Amino acid sequence: MDAVVAVGFDENGESAFSVSKDTVFYLITGIFIINNIILMSLAKYLNKVPVSSLPVPNRSGWINAQEEVREILGNWVGALVGTVNTILGLSLFALATVNSKVFNWDVFSFSWIAYLGIAMLIIIVVALPVRLSRPPVNAESL
Repeated sequence: MDAVVAVGFDENGESAFSVSKDTVFYLITGIFIINNIILMSLAKYLNKVPVSSLPVPNRSGWINAQEEVREILGNWVGALVGTVNTILGLSLFALATVNSKVFNWDVFSFSWIAYLGIAMLIIIVVALPVRLSRPPVNAESL
């Protein structure tokens, strides 16, 4: 018989919905793979799009620094992938801990993961337009 993992909880923190460990493993693995493939494909696609057609704030300042814009966009997508992977990893850690017989933690002990995840995503989403609103840094000034 397959071991089951509680993935849904009621307002008292008791298990309301369970699935097999195999299902959780394949689902999480699929989400990791899809996240990495789709978002990194987006980064490759953005490298092929002309910078003049991208919605870049302060476009006049970036017109002569197209390679730097491409690098910033690639790094931003990489940070987004890392953020999503971190949120998924922490969520999987919380799920494993809540379902463990060794630890006596309930689902409410991990509510901070939702707040941290939202904060990380907001920071990542806001960082790109903030960075592109400033002019590029000249190599001579470094």
